[in-house]
Amino acid sequence: MRPKVIVISNAKMNAMIREIIANESYEADFELVGGSFEEAIRVAEEYEAAADAFISGASIVPTLRRRVRAPVVKLRIDGLDILRAIMKAHASDKSNGEIVLMTYGTSFPELDQLTMISQLNIRQVVYHNIRDIRQNVENLAAAGVRLIVGPTLPCLLAERFGITGIVIYSRDTIKEAIEEAVCLANLRRSERDLTERFRAVTNFTYSGIISTDAKGVITLANPRACRIFGLQSSDLVGKFVGRVFPDFDISKVLEQQGGERVNQVVYTSGKEIVASCLPIMIERELVGLVLTFHDSKDIAEAEYRIRSRHSKHKFVARYTLKDVIGVSTVIQEIRRKVEGFAKTNSTVLIVGETGVGKELFAHSIHAASPRANGPFVSINCAALPESLLESELFGYEDGAFTGGKRGGKQGLFELAHNGTIFLDEIGDLSPSAQARLLRVLQEREILRVGGNELIPVDVRVVAATNKDLAREVVEGRFRRDLYHRIDVLRLEVPPLRARPEDIPVLFEYFLAKYNPRLISYLQPMIRDLIPRLQSYSWPGNVRELEALVQRLAVVTRDGPICREALTTLLDELERGIVEPRENDGDNHLLNAKSRLPISPPVLKARAVDKYIACQIVKSMGGNKTKAARYLGISRTTLWRRLKQGAECSGLFTECHELGCRMSSGLSLGENMPT
Repeated sequence: MRPKVIVISNAKMNAMIREIIANESYEADFELVGGSFEEAIRVAEEYEAAADAFISGASIVPTLRRRVRAPVVKLRIDGLDILRAIMKAHASDKSNGEIVLMTYGTSFPELDQLTMISQLNIRQVVYHNIRDIRQNVENLAAAGVRLIVGPTLPCLLAERFGITGIVIYSRDTIKEAIEEAVCLANLRRSERDLTERFRAVTNFTYSGIISTDAKGVITLANPRACRIFGLQSSDLVGKFVGRVFPDFDISKVLEQQGGERVNQVVYTSGKEIVASCLPIMIERELVGLVLTFHDSKDIAEAEYRIRSRHSKHKFVARYTLKDVIGVSTVIQEIRRKVEGFAKTNSTVLIVGETGVGKELFAHSIHAASPRANGPFVSINCAALPESLLESELFGYEDGAFTGGKRGGKQGLFELAHNGTIFLDEIGDLSPSAQARLLRVLQEREILRVGGNELIPVDVRVVAATNKDLAREVVEGRFRRDLYHRIDVLRLEVPPLRARPEDIPVLFEYFLAKYNPRLISYLQPMIRDLIPRLQSYSWPGNVRELEALVQRLAVVTRDGPICREALTTLLDELERGIVEPRENDGDNHLLNAKSRLPISPPVLKARAVDKYIACQIVKSMGGNKTKAARYLGISRTTLWRRLKQGAECSGLFTECHELGCRMSSGLSLGENMPT
């Protein structure tokens, strides 16, 4: 947008300026205003908001500069202009031998020398306001003066009395004034634009912003700051910041002429506020302060949103078919099925024992599908109580129940729109959730809890279970119609014992994952180890094999201990004493064949597991949550394992008695997470 220049003058000057503007190219818009002195001042005040600069004659400039904030350029008179005008008057036949020069505010002593040299009769008349001009012109007319030299206004008034007026201003002088005004107008427009941008930033930023002068007196408070403190801008501006926020000490910043205070927690207006104070320095001199404020609740909410968005476990498929480890024929066939299933939108049911990797194949189906760029949302149907499961799956409206989020919440089906939702342990869904899920699969619409509007969703459903759903249907625990809806494409993942050729590959993969150095130590033993690994039934499947390798990485770093530790673990596996007891998540060691009381060798194996658990907890600085996550067990299971029988100190002795030789040299694998 081009700047605007307002020219305030009389008709005579405006005519001259209009001619110059028409013949020149200026980066500005002009508006010429005439009229009386009082009218010119009134018009100037009206144009103040739109004007970027003013041009005016000398007599009106002082008043204009008091009334308007925009720069005012005065039409200046220099010696050359006066000399030209005098010579022109001297050549005129109306001079009568006397030339009267009317000027504003001051006379020109240099003209006295010109009079002596040129023998011209030059009389100077000085005026200070419009009244002076009228009075002087009347007096000159009464004295018979027929010609004057001066600015446009005296010349106009003189013409009314029959006196010829010769205007002092030359074309060059007017052009200089116009160019100066255009330059100032562009600068002011840039400053105004910058100010408006700054105002927009401060008004709409999420931070509370307060600025002060060098003494700490508040000069600006943006709307956000006013809302945070529950005050009006007028309650803040003009007050010393230390009195408004006594808990936020900025005296050191003011006294030291610099420095800063960042992210200080202060309590004011009944709120916990995070405040920062930065100095404004110009040429190493403190000219003011900028203070920013954030409500701690807003920061906590923002942090939660950021962590949720960046969480690699949320709404993103973490695995692809490349993560499926195995060389068996059955695994190759599953890969081909996954690639075929991924090309369709049909519902997939993944069936297999616990620990075979059903979720990995669900991720792979999504990653290979046309929906790969959409969200992948997973939920364990057995992990949430029935009272929460429906609201998590389908969402809820505002006020649907006590404690619900204000404004309601989207359900996982809505979040999975244009993507895939993975329903793990679908066999554990309650009857009411089964009925609602059936409707979603049939109609591709969901109804939020407490809502009355159907929301269409485009979601591909992948379900998984370790139960025999056909038997669940017969026994009345699972809806037959839902079973047929989800059992469109079936992917059966065989247990690890059914594909023994995959065990060596998985074993080496997990070794490389948890402690690559063990591979070189175990290389001489591989041929002997593999048959023993393949002969075990692996009731925990791939998850159990991975846990075995993790234990191996924990208890050893050098070759001899590694061989002995692995041999001990394999001996226990072959005797069938590490199978989990029915309905017991603690994996207590039992003799699977006899179910007799635990034998001494079994007690030794238990001691080893307890010792490992103690060492993991110790290495994690006592953090049982991290230790449980590393071992792949629940925190409750870890707690039971630590508390069962003797304390950790007794286990050290027991391990020595077992001959494990681990109590003094035990160290964790290099890949231990921190």
